[in-house]
Amino acid sequence: MSHKHGLGGMDMPPDFPYRGILEKGRPSHDAFDPFLIRHPPMPVSRRAKIFAPFDALRGFSERVANKETQYVPRMELSEEKKEALDRRLSLLQRLIRQARAEKRPGPAVCVQYYVPCEDEENDAFGRLGTYRSIEGTVTKLDTVLSRTVRIGGQTIPLREISDIEILRKEM
Repeated sequence: MSHKHGLGGMDMPPDFPYRGILEKGRPSHDAFDPFLIRHPPMPVSRRAKIFAPFDALRGFSERVANKETQYVPRMELSEEKKEALDRRLSLLQRLIRQARAEKRPGPAVCVQYYVPCEDEENDAFGRLGTYRSIEGTVTKLDTVLSRTVRIGGQTIPLREISDIEILRKEM
């Protein structure tokens, strides 16, 4: 003989080990039951947090996101664009020196730069990358040794920069 009990309409096998528990049904408590006082029903809004997603496979979501990234080839800058970029870097260097002399923060800029694909398992590795933008205060510009610009906490190689816009000459 088989019984249908809340198992999605499936027949319960006669030797089902939890048959007794399932047949008892859901427990009921009166208003002054010590169990109910110690363990009041959880509001639905809080119960939802129990089922919030978590990263069971550490790094898996990032790997999937990397696969979805649209990589592009590095664009070759024209001679005019290179000269304009060099002029802006020279102006930026003067503004930084002036800001330091006056003991104030450096100029605010928006920089567009190229980031090569770093995922060795991606087909784009070593061939393609993405363009990103960063906006902030320039804290350091080295056009001789390291050939980098530091904006906030991020250091960007000058060779990767495709455009610089000086937003404000002082912050």
